[in-house]
Amino acid sequence: AEQALTQLATQPDADQQIRAHVLLCDYYSERDRSQAQRHIDAGRTLLPQAQRPGLRASLANCEGELHEYANNNGRAAALYQEAVTVAEQYGERELLADSLFLRGYLSGMQGGFAAGLADLQRAQELYEQLNLPQQVRNTVNGIASLYSRVGDYQQARDYYEASLQLQEQAGLTRDLVVTRYNLGR
Repeated sequence: AEQALTQLATQPDADQQIRAHVLLCDYYSERDRSQAQRHIDAGRTLLPQAQRPGLRASLANCEGELHEYANNNGRAAALYQEAVTVAEQYGERELLADSLFLRGYLSGMQGGFAAGLADLQRAQELYEQLNLPQQVRNTVNGIASLYSRVGDYQQARDYYEASLQLQEQAGLTRDLVVTRYNLGR
């Protein structure tokens, strides 16, 4: 992403630059908050030149994650809502699924089980339609975690077992271990 930004400095393409800034924001979000924020700010300054205004959703998502990591869940929820609205407005289905996943998981973890579950299930449907198996697997695990959190262990078990099947098909050893651990809990 950094090399892409260097190359794009001589031949600017706002959409590609924003996407690179989002990747770098995601990378730095758990490593260096100020660097992540710098990439969000840089991406936002490019939005007026973007051909895909829906990319604003991905910037809002990354900024929301920064706030969630800092335990500022109210601001994170507002940014995820902004991302959902923008993605819907511009027909950005993958960005919508990403936004629904983030909003749903946060909502569910904060006690809004029904709303969180609805968002996660909608995200799963979109990921399936878009043929994004990794995101489907992550979402199925998110749904299982919500069921476990509210004490519906049978539903959690069913989702974890479905996730195990998906992971076995994909040959994901590390993910299998984590899911088996969660299932055992």
